[in-house]
Amino acid sequence: MGARERGFTLLEALVTVGILALLLVAGAWAFSLHPNALVAATDDVDAALASARAIAASSGNGATIAFAPRADARGNPLAGFTLRIYSGRPDAPGAVRATSAMPVIADASVRERTLGAPPFSIFIDSAGNASGAASYPAIDASGNASFATIAQEPACPPGGFTLTLRDLQSRASATRTLSCRVALSAPGAANPSPTPNVPLATPTALLFHWPQGEREQFVATEWGYAHWFAAPGFACGNDVAAFPDVLPSPYSPAYSPAEAARSPLPPPAVPYSYPNANGGSMNDAPATFPLEPQSAGLCSASVRDAYGQVASTSVAVMGWLTAAYGSGQATHAQGAIAIPARALAHAGSSVTIALTKTFDAASLAPRVAFTGSSAAACASDLAIATAAGTTPATPSPTPATAAIALTVTLVPPSALDCNGIIYNHYADPSAPSDSVSESSEGVAFTASLEPATGPLSTLGRIVFWKSPGSGGACSYAQLYLPSGSLDANAPSHADAYNVTDADGCVTNQTVRIWAAEAHYTGQFSLFAGTCYSELSFNALNWLASSYATATPTGITPGCAFEVQSADQTLVNGGAKTVGVVVDSCQGTSLIVAIGTGCAVTIPSAGTTGSLDCTGGGSGGSETDTSVAWNPPLPALGTFDGTTWTRTAPGTQTVSWISVTEACFFTGDHGAPGVVNTSHGGYTFN
Repeated sequence: MGARERGFTLLEALVTVGILALLLVAGAWAFSLHPNALVAATDDVDAALASARAIAASSGNGATIAFAPRADARGNPLAGFTLRIYSGRPDAPGAVRATSAMPVIADASVRERTLGAPPFSIFIDSAGNASGAASYPAIDASGNASFATIAQEPACPPGGFTLTLRDLQSRASATRTLSCRVALSAPGAANPSPTPNVPLATPTALLFHWPQGEREQFVATEWGYAHWFAAPGFACGNDVAAFPDVLPSPYSPAYSPAEAARSPLPPPAVPYSYPNANGGSMNDAPATFPLEPQSAGLCSASVRDAYGQVASTSVAVMGWLTAAYGSGQATHAQGAIAIPARALAHAGSSVTIALTKTFDAASLAPRVAFTGSSAAACASDLAIATAAGTTPATPSPTPATAAIALTVTLVPPSALDCNGIIYNHYADPSAPSDSVSESSEGVAFTASLEPATGPLSTLGRIVFWKSPGSGGACSYAQLYLPSGSLDANAPSHADAYNVTDADGCVTNQTVRIWAAEAHYTGQFSLFAGTCYSELSFNALNWLASSYATATPTGITPGCAFEVQSADQTLVNGGAKTVGVVVDSCQGTSLIVAIGTGCAVTIPSAGTTGSLDCTGGGSGGSETDTSVAWNPPLPALGTFDGTTWTRTAPGTQTVSWISVTEACFFTGDHGAPGVVNTSHGGYTFN
């Protein structure tokens, strides 16, 4: 066996190990060139699909994406695939043209769920709709593609196209999907059209934000079809929308005189339109149809081709934004909301305006803009708050709702009318804020603010006489104004309801309780208070032009009732207390009330003199050294807090400011004295 049986020498072993190391390094280097073929392939395919859509949207005839097997320069197959993007679709000879888009050369494999392995092609129209063909295009030995004309557009399979890319080494995979944006009808009976393709309406839905808004349009297209499309009439649904009448002209004319003369002619007296690409490719050329909204609702706008095939788009017209307050409501098209001043009478007053919009499936988002020269003042005096409501899931007669609250933050110094507009989230931002235009759907409103009311004025004090004609100043009652002065009922006095004389004495045996408050025309109310069992009131509520009456039912040293207005606040002083005295003095007496002046003349110290009070005559004699006056008389004597001592003769007038009621008794009641019955019967001897 000799040499055949010898082992490896050390040199040979080293060489072998070196070669293996080189092979391993080379293999690692080769693998590093393609660390993840799947990632690279999916990224490239994503970019190619985006580029194809862009080309399809601008070429006038869509785009073609061709997937082909890989091969080397000699035509030997290689793993992976190639992808190239072409402008146009193969609906006519020469319609598919090369583009400058970068081709994709991928190491990963690709397969489409219905079209199989390359070669296959996917066609994209200008609206993004997809169709495809298997074993297409034809690839020659040099890798060149040729695109035979396809007269009828292939259908898009249910669920669209699904591309599966797979890494040949790791077997990992990824998918990409191209959806059929418009479902194609299934093949039916034989169609006489030379292009028996389904017509499409784009967009598939039109939405108008309000009736009588700006017109919108849709287009009808059909692969390989260039004749007219016609609507069955001018109305869409029950006058929800309408095709404008431009007869005898079409909305878009035929692309050539020969096409316009070709039979059959469009049906008479209905809207119609010809496909027209304005000099571009006539494949999928659009036939334009404008629509104008008429009233809130839903409908389907349909057009048909010359072979009776129908394409439709759904139409939804939202109702006007409607504002409601009280029993009134208004829209952009009719009326305005009026909020009277009585609803916003004082700071804190608030009103709510309810908002609705039919056939709207989006949440209302209202806003308010004050208008006119008073806008700044109104924004300062009225706070605005919005409240969300309910929103239906789909457009329907059930409206979306919301609300706006207006709250008085400051009462203006003078009457103010706040004019404004209520918008919603469909308002045109370019519309002037002080105008209600067709493009902004604003609802007008006016909120009236009255100036601050008050203060409230009424009687200040009433003295009822229970012993008329027995020495009293009045036969029934003596009235005083809030200032403390006698109610002489002069023409300038606020009390135009009671009939009194110069001494404030009521002359018709009726005391009327009145109230007046500047800028206020609402209701006044009377609360009996401590006079509940002492006085009888006729009417506890009355308007500014009326009054209540009071009649004594018992005897009391003093009570009080309250008069207030419905808008009373701490700011306007809308509540006043009225003091009442019902005479409790018996026999010969004189009531001295607030503002009454009394004078005593004493010849010398230690002697007595007569006490005279205005409005009531004489009240008897007093001893000057022990009379306690309130307030004291420092000019003619001294006062130590309880006793006033006269120091010189003369006459002194006293205003009984702090005395509510005083009865001056004569000798039939014992020692002369002065009784302040409203202060617990303090006696000044």
